[in-house]
Amino acid sequence: MARQKHVRQIRMCWLRGTERPQKYDFPEGYTVEHYNGDYDQKVQFYRLWCGKYGTDQEVRDMFGGAFEKYRDCVPEKDVFFVRYNGEIVASITAIYHKREKCGYVHMVCIREDFRGKHLSRPLNSLAMQRIWDDGGSYAFLTTNDWRENAIRSYIKAGFLPQMNAYMPKERQSIWQRWEAIYEKLELGEIQMLSMRRKPLSKPKNKRK
Repeated sequence: MARQKHVRQIRMCWLRGTERPQKYDFPEGYTVEHYNGDYDQKVQFYRLWCGKYGTDQEVRDMFGGAFEKYRDCVPEKDVFFVRYNGEIVASITAIYHKREKCGYVHMVCIREDFRGKHLSRPLNSLAMQRIWDDGGSYAFLTTNDWRENAIRSYIKAGFLPQMNAYMPKERQSIWQRWEAIYEKLELGEIQMLSMRRKPLSKPKNKRK
């Protein structure tokens, strides 16, 4: 799908089951680390996310807004980096909101030249293992329609589409966007959850 600007992101939700999420290992040669306060990690993360190097201020502002100042985020525990040949090539963050007893999968990224190298499944596994260990009863994330490979990987990790609109026209639009995604990715019938995390049926068109 073509990228769209100023369009509400779509939302996905994972519900805690009776068994711990399966752990998947990264291919040989990759290592995983937590954020440890090293400034070089911030620099490499900025490059990973933005596709270029930033100024010192840009790096600090972005990392601060994305992690250090983000509600309930504990970077040293929640932020994971994946390295290959000394370079950070992927990242994922799993934030636990204790008050809501839920997890939030945040700032997921794989460097473009490392996509298709079987990193998505073990990357998602890092987040789900963390959220499970924290006691989350559910987890959510937001993404964009055009991130088709990411959406497929989230569904494999157990996430389902979740309605994140309330007005009838907006709800209809969200459902139609998911229909287009499911059709393009050949995912079969949509299993949508409501904001209360209950199975949701397709909204009906209201006659004028």
